[in-house]
Amino acid sequence: MPPANYKVTQPGSVVDDVRSLIARARAEGRIGVFRQALRYLMDELAYDPTHLGESRARLESLDQERRITYARPLVAEFIIHEPTRTVTVIRVRLLD
Repeated sequence: MPPANYKVTQPGSVVDDVRSLIARARAEGRIGVFRQALRYLMDELAYDPTHLGESRARLESLDQERRITYARPLVAEFIIHEPTRTVTVIRVRLLD
């Protein structure tokens, strides 16, 4: 596991969504791949999210960047706040 350079947070709604996705992945027989992808995403978000995925928007007034990344079978959207070295996961979903 790489060192954590950023604090990764997520609102309760995202935590609930991930729990639902775990149940769905288990039912579809792809829980192993799901867990591996989720672990990879969380490690990379904590290590260096600025090089993960692609930028969707730069919110200059808030000093934030919104990004999206894919780690099959997952898609994650997140916001980086560089001054506080915080990453907020705002959406996680399964690719259909």
